[in-house]
Amino acid sequence: MSNMARKEINISDEEFERIVRSAAPPTADDCTITRDGRRLDTPEKLHAWLDELAQQRELDEQSDISL
Repeated sequence: MSNMARKEINISDEEFERIVRSAAPPTADDCTITRDGRRLDTPEKLHAWLDELAQQRELDEQSDISL
């Protein structure tokens, strides 16, 4: 996991919607990048990451740890 500091940003739902609506459309190389730096740029990579997340949640539930 990255050591980057996380800053809490509090905005209203209306402000968030305004920001999203005014954003430029995605470019051909836009993709989600996870905190550990993995690029989820194909459906296969996204599904593999979701499977990992589901497995981790299952393990956490068994040990009574919440994400």
